[in-house]
Amino acid sequence: MKIKIIIVLLFICFNINAQKIIEGTVYSIITNKPQSFVTIRVVVNDSIMVSGTTTNKHGKFKIEIPNNINQIQLILSYFGYENTIIPLSILNIKKIKADFTIGVNINETDFVLSKEEAENDIKNGIIQIYLYAKPIHSLDILNAIASDFGFKYNPLNLPVNQNVIQSVEMYNTVVYRHLNKINGLFWKKKFKKKIKKG
Repeated sequence: MKIKIIIVLLFICFNINAQKIIEGTVYSIITNKPQSFVTIRVVVNDSIMVSGTTTNKHGKFKIEIPNNINQIQLILSYFGYENTIIPLSILNIKKIKADFTIGVNINETDFVLSKEEAENDIKNGIIQIYLYAKPIHSLDILNAIASDFGFKYNPLNLPVNQNVIQSVEMYNTVVYRHLNKINGLFWKKKFKKKIKKG
């Protein structure tokens, strides 16, 4: 009886925490049409699977992720296709809605943003983190707190697809490294505390 109660409580706690959502449509690189029954795994630390699902007959999916997870890999798999691995930073993100393509890993040369752009922006005093998803708080609240750490959030007004996501992740990685230098390695924890206080 005790074991059953513990399992139920764990299940309830997990569902309470599952606040971040990724949803979208997966397309085939071969047919350019929505691909059904694609396996989608959410992985942390390169190996630990925390969530998963498959696309429906229309190629659509929706995954919930525990709120305390901030960095993931989205892995798309389907028989006969190369696995597609998409790194995602989901700190302060409430919902990501995007189109993905199974069987393609986009080359950096095709990205809509580049590392060089991030480095040039930093040199010119433009310290920004691009957003391609719905943030967990209003942009005004996020930017009021972000200014204390020397940056601002900038919503990217483009249709969200795999290219946009991977481009933004690469750009933001350069900016995060810069923010680590000026704020110390644990600045994100302080940032999250301020966000919680509102």
